Amino acid sequence: MSQNIATFTSPKFLQDITDMGTAIIDQAQESGEINNSSDPALLTTVMQTQLVGVVSSWCTSNGEFDLKNAVKLTMEVCFDVKPELRKAPIDIFKKI
Repeated sequence: MSQNIATFTSPKFLQDITDMGTAIIDQAQESGEINNSSDPALLTTVMQTQLVGVVSSWCTSNGEFDLKNAVKLTMEVCFDVKPELRKAPIDIFKKI
């Protein structure tokens, strides 16, 4: 972080990530895996923003919670994943 070489801020990288996320969300909506019917591009942007928030919380809490499961839970809630497909423990944020 002390030497930002613009890998994650280049317009092409950001567009590629957004396009990939949008395609995955679109497929998940079509297959019925997720119930959130919002525009896939909008959901991608919202998810990217939520991920920054979860990672920031994890950093400021000195890693006091399981980041992987926190990200899973955030995605499952945001996308309204079918209950039988959810895998994250629902109490993950109670540990913060």
